[in-house]
Order: sequence, then C-alpha cells, then structure tokens
Amino acid sequence: MTSTLPVLLLFIGLILGAVMGWLAHSYSAARSAPSAEHRALQESQRRQAELQPLEKAMDRLGFQLQEIEEDRTALLASLSSQVQAVTRTSSRLTERTDKLVSALRSPNTRGRWGEVQLERVVEIGG
Repeated sequence: MTSTLPVLLLFIGLILGAVMGWLAHSYSAARSAPSAEHRALQESQRRQAELQPLEKAMDRLGFQLQEIEEDRTALLASLSSQVQAVTRTSSRLTERTDKLVSALRSPNTRGRWGEVQLERVVEIGG
C-alpha cells in the first residue's frame, strides 16, 4: 500500500499538470487571439471601407440623375411652349386659308384677284 501512494501522488500530479498546462494554453490563446466580437467589428469596418467607394459612386449617380431630370423638365416645358405656338400658328393659317377659299369662290373676288395678278405680271414684264 505504501508503494501505491507515491504512484497515486505522481498520477494526481500528472493530471494536475496537464489541466494547468491546458488552462495556461487556453488563457494565452484567448489573450493572443482576438475575440469573436473584435473580429466581427474588424470585419464590419473592412466591409464599410470596401463599400465606401460604391456609396460615393451611388451618390454621384444620384446627383447626375437629378441634373438630368431637371434638364428634361426644362426641355419638356420648352417643347410644350413651342407646340402651343405651332398650334396657334396653324389655327391662324387655317382661318386665313378658309377666308381665301371663300373669297375665291365669289366670282367678283376671283375676277378682281385675277386682275391684280395680271397687273403684277405686266409690271414685271415691263
């Protein structure tokens, strides 16, 4: 029995040494390796740094689209006013053409118009 006591103490010492070595290794690994939270923070910062050029490009694109939209609105207003002017001119032209047609249907007016045209031809011809 006395011979088993030193072996038992040796065995207990061996187990305690292994446990203490494992704890020391775990402690040093935990201190040297960044925590999961720290790694997640670093990863988040890295992703933000990668996305920053994309965000700047998107901002520039948004600004350019806004400028294009403003230009389009101004051009559309200009086009609209030009279409209105053409519509008014066309209406006046239609009215005058109708008056000319009705005047030329009248024999007296048609004769007078022919006389004026003949006078012009004679004047031009000398």
